[in-house]
This record gives sequence, structure tokens and C-alpha cells, in this order.
Amino acid sequence: MRKKTISLLAIASGCILFLSGCSNTKIETSKQEYQVDGMTAVVKGKTDSNNTLTYQIDGGKKHQLQIKNREFVFQVPGKDKNQKVKLTAKHGSQTTTKVVTVKKQEPLSKNYQEVCEKFGQTISMSQLSQSELEVLQKAKNIDTQNQSEVIKNQDVLRQAKEIQTKIAKSGSNSISLKKNASGITNLIKNQTFTLRANIQSNQLISATIIVPTSNLKNKDKAKQFGTVFVAFSQAIGANGKEVMEEFEKETKSQNNSQTTSKTIKNHGVTYSVGFSKTDLYIYITK
Repeated sequence: MRKKTISLLAIASGCILFLSGCSNTKIETSKQEYQVDGMTAVVKGKTDSNNTLTYQIDGGKKHQLQIKNREFVFQVPGKDKNQKVKLTAKHGSQTTTKVVTVKKQEPLSKNYQEVCEKFGQTISMSQLSQSELEVLQKAKNIDTQNQSEVIKNQDVLRQAKEIQTKIAKSGSNSISLKKNASGITNLIKNQTFTLRANIQSNQLISATIIVPTSNLKNKDKAKQFGTVFVAFSQAIGANGKEVMEEFEKETKSQNNSQTTSKTIKNHGVTYSVGFSKTDLYIYITK
């Protein structure tokens, strides 16, 4: 009886050791290097569902991942430098790590605050009449260091000053970009459209505009979207009017049932226009 008891204990111990080692902490990823598509790189892979899986970007904070049917997926926002992503799978005393690379993405602008300023200026100018714009252009060409020129054009300078005051007053009521922005965040969100961007260390890396297609059929909402689209394009170095003209051609030729994408390139900026049944997506990158 004693021998039988010892044999059963030995078998039980062996089973426990076997079960504790049956979980495989191996990590498989779909790629070794990932390119950013739009605003993020999508990292996919497989590991045993019993594992605890975490990832770190460039040695930063650990993030735990969910594993479903041995598969995992997560997104890494683009930056202007390569990023090392360390994956760690743990089960009991077993640990496996794997490092993948997210390739760098050229930023739309290296100074996001400048983009905000240029955007605000363009929005303000869009609210002026043609005659007011002409007055500002005339005033700009006057040599204010020449006293005789100042006296000769004092009416133009006075009108220009009044227009500048008008712009300053309207500034607080006009559409503006979110100033203190970081990470992937909404710069503007209203009932007409959403402007989302990836901001890293005050650099504007990329952006996405999302518009319900029904809003493009509404005159007022379409005008608001167009004004912001042109102003944002100008602020990142593209020719807003040229982009808007090309965009209007693309949307007119689009069939409502299509979900394909089209690409517009202007002054080094790429606009990837995607359509769904309900929304229009514009991915803006360099």
C-alpha cells in the first residue's frame, strides 16, 4: 500500500511538472519591420493564450495586451524616428521576448504651434471680402519708412488697421486648432467633421479628416469643411485651393457604393482619400 501511494504521488508530481511546462511562450509576429500606414503601424502576431503579454516602445511604459485565440494586435503611433517595440510573453517561470521595429515617418511639420498660427491666419483671411483683401494687399506694398508714402496712402493704412482690428476680434469666435495637443488626438471635432492628428514632441506627424458623406450635400456644412480643409492644407505647406479642386473632382467621380481609395499629391503632401458607405476619410501624410 505504501509503495502504491508513493507511485501515485510520483505520477501526480510528474503531471504537475508536465502541465506547468506545456504553455509555449514563443512570440510570432507578422513582420520584423512595420511601416506606418496613415497615423499608426499595426503590429500583429501570435502567442499562447495562457501567456501574459506586454509591450514597451523604446523602453517606455509597459502595456498589457489581450490575446484572443492565440492572436494579438495593437497600434503604434508614428514618429520621426525608428521605434523599437519589445514584446514580452510570460507564463510561470518562463519568459520570451521579441523586438520588432516601426519605421520612421516624415512629419507634416516640425513645429505644430506654427501650423496652429498659419491655420488661424488663413481662417481669418477667409472671412474677409475681396475688397478688404485688396486693401490689405495695398497696405502691404506701402513703404511705411517713407513719410511721403505714408501721408499719400493714409486712407489705405487706416482702412487696413480697421480690418486688422476686425480680424483680431473675430479670432476668438472662429474655428481654431487645439493648442496643447499630444499623441493621437482630435484637433477639431464638431457635427460637420473631425480633424484628428498625431502630435509627437510638438511635431505634426500625420492627420486624418473624417466627414459624413451626407454633410457634403449640405451647402453650409460643405462650405465649413472646405474652409478648414484649405486652411489646414495651407498651414502644412500644400496649396489648399489646388488640393480642394482635385478633391472635388475625385468625390464627384465617386460611386456611392464604392469603398476604394484615391490619392492626391501636392507640394510633397499626400492625401489618401478613402470612402465608406457613410463616411469620407482623408489620410494626410508626407
